[in-house]
Amino acid sequence: MKRLWTNFLEWFTRRGLAYSVRVFALTLFLLVMGGYGLYQTKDLIFGTTLNILSPINGATVADNHLRIVGSAPRASAIYIDGDKVLPDQKGSFVWEYILATGLNVFYIETKDRFGRKQWRELSVVYQEPSDK
Repeated sequence: MKRLWTNFLEWFTRRGLAYSVRVFALTLFLLVMGGYGLYQTKDLIFGTTLNILSPINGATVADNHLRIVGSAPRASAIYIDGDKVLPDQKGSFVWEYILATGLNVFYIETKDRFGRKQWRELSVVYQEPSDK
């Protein structure tokens, strides 16, 4: 390790300080621009993710008013059973629906700005409360 450091110092002083500063500045510039480029392409690299926070898939509910809460960061469009849902700036969304008795299945789809899709199927069972 000491020899490597010694060789670097010899190369640094042999080329001159002005040359070394230019090389350092160019290297720093390329690293910053590369990092910025990776940051800007994060949507292309990672795409969108779809998280359903409420209700849990397969849940049985006693109230016929269902509220689907979820998030889809980096999504340009969110659809639930074909209806477009408007997310906030962070990608969170809320959608309300009146359930029919029995099994209700919802198809939730997201698209990012590059056209990549992700979807989930959500099943909820509505049981009317029994009067005793």
